Amino acid sequence: MPVLTADLPEMKAVITKYNVGEVLKSRKPAIIASQINQMFAKSYSESLKVAKRELVWEKQETDLLKIFENLQ
Repeated sequence: MPVLTADLPEMKAVITKYNVGEVLKSRKPAIIASQINQMFAKSYSESLKVAKRELVWEKQETDLLKIFENLQ
């Protein structure tokens, strides 16, 4: 399912890199509604499949464990 997210650096990076949704342009209800409608008109299917394959624990486990080991 595509994501509509606030303009937070890490969330924006995921949205931009994987094209799995949109970043809010405004907090005004009419603009949010317009963005949601625009999202319904797009197909995110292939992008979501790529993100699903790459954003899993098995792919990130080694890097995260190294970070935790360096904290000790």
